[in-house]
Parts: sequence; structure tokens; C-alpha cells
Amino acid sequence: MVSTSSLPKIPYLTHLDRFIIGNMSFNWLVCVWHGILSQLQERDNIAEIDSYAFYTLTAVFVLFQLIIWIIIIARRAKRLYAVDIIEKAYQEKALSLMGSSWKNDRRARKMRLNMRNKIDAAGTFAV
Repeated sequence: MVSTSSLPKIPYLTHLDRFIIGNMSFNWLVCVWHGILSQLQERDNIAEIDSYAFYTLTAVFVLFQLIIWIIIIARRAKRLYAVDIIEKAYQEKALSLMGSSWKNDRRARKMRLNMRNKIDAAGTFAV
């Protein structure tokens, strides 16, 4: 396929891969249930059994969605926390090497960028 040849080859599953595999597995469970249900047509309580299966499969689906999103959000928060620690260590190192001029230079650079962003194409300040 053309699309798979342009994708990078990675030896692990991404969050999207897990999400798609989980949803495909759920669809497989629903198909299996419908196959079982077609074999149970002779029973009198088929509607009751089907409603139990419906509620069970709905609960499984909602639980899977909650778990996958909690995992994704928790891993993202963990990564952001790790980046924040690295950034703070970098700032401390820069402050110890360059002194307070490093913070003042950063602050002045930010102010220049903010001012530059407020100037429109005509060269006037946009409010």
C-alpha cells in the first residue's frame, strides 16, 4: 500500500493503535454475540438475555473508553512533569552560569516579541 510505505516503522504500539485495536475487539465481541443470539432463537427469554448482553457490552465499551482516556491523560501529564523538571534544571544552570542577566535578557526578548506581534502590516500597533 502507498500509505503504509510512507509511515515510519516503529516496533511498538502507539495510543492510537491500542485505541483502534480495543474498538475492533469490541466490534468482534458484538459480532460474536449476534452469532450466539441467532443460535438461541428457540428460547422463550431471548429478549431478556439480549437486554442483559446489551447492558453488559455497553458497560464494557464505556469502561474501555474511560480507561484508555485516563491512561492517555496520565501519561501526558507524566511527560509534561518530566519536561518541567528538565526545564527547571536548565533554568537553574543558566542562572548559575549567566547570573541575573539571563532572566533579564529573556524577559526583554519576550517583551520585544510581544510588541512585534502587536504591530500590524501597516506598522501601527494593533490593540
